[in-house]
Amino acid sequence: MRTLVSALVVLLVATSAGAAELDRDCRPVCASTCLKPVAIADRWDDVTGVPGHPAWTGNGRYDAEDFTDAHADGIWSPGESFVDGNANGMYDAEHYHPTLTGYTPDPVPGNHLAPEGDLGRVLRLRPADAAEAKTGAWVALAFPAYEGGAPLKGGSAFEDALARCAGPLISPSDRLEPQSGRMEGPAARGFAAMVAGDPDARWDPVAQEVVGMRDPERSSRIVLVALYDPRGSSRVHRKEIRVAKIAAFFIEEPGVDGSFAGRFLKVRSASFPCGCECTAENSFLRACP
Repeated sequence: MRTLVSALVVLLVATSAGAAELDRDCRPVCASTCLKPVAIADRWDDVTGVPGHPAWTGNGRYDAEDFTDAHADGIWSPGESFVDGNANGMYDAEHYHPTLTGYTPDPVPGNHLAPEGDLGRVLRLRPADAAEAKTGAWVALAFPAYEGGAPLKGGSAFEDALARCAGPLISPSDRLEPQSGRMEGPAARGFAAMVAGDPDARWDPVAQEVVGMRDPERSSRIVLVALYDPRGSSRVHRKEIRVAKIAAFFIEEPGVDGSFAGRFLKVRSASFPCGCECTAENSFLRACP
């Protein structure tokens, strides 16, 4: 995990008119600090059936045949042995691609799961027990302190990270450590505080933007979270997750059980170096002149 960079990311909600400006005049950003200690599995194809595995289709869980993970990356590679569950001689898994199945801010040709893109899409999420990729679930993360060092674990550390601008500089392919436990109480208090900090902000479905914010340039309810590669999380109680991209959310409907609803946004961000290939198709963040 990279060391912490203490830099503030200023988020601006992209209005309907501003969205075109973000696309025309701004460049995509794929790395950032100030993420919340929350991770969500990026979308995979749970709709298209895999021959020989009828129980996988539409079950809300990423499914793949078990294999020997010789590369210790959680992803099957040619040459690694596997359990051939349907005796077809091939490794079978549900399809995942960060652009062609994953959440994207805009329409992407070939992504039949979201022909119109995911801007404004709402996800209703509950805390998960472990980093097993499921729809409708989020995973608590352990972040290091500001001075770096080992990730801080437990409910108090999680609630503190949820309340402030926390987290290291995070980029796609980085590996993050999940917390153990659901963190229901700390999460419920944290998400409720975010909403209480800007209670009149709301999503306008016509204009497709957040309106009514106390501060037109930022809101406690607009946050950054990690979307992780579901392929590396097909086994229960994995010790790490691999970041696929960073998403921006508008927080709604916090529950006493740590649940919340979040809408995907496209936002402005400070620019950070990224060793990954950063494309507009996979970026919910934009750096503008």
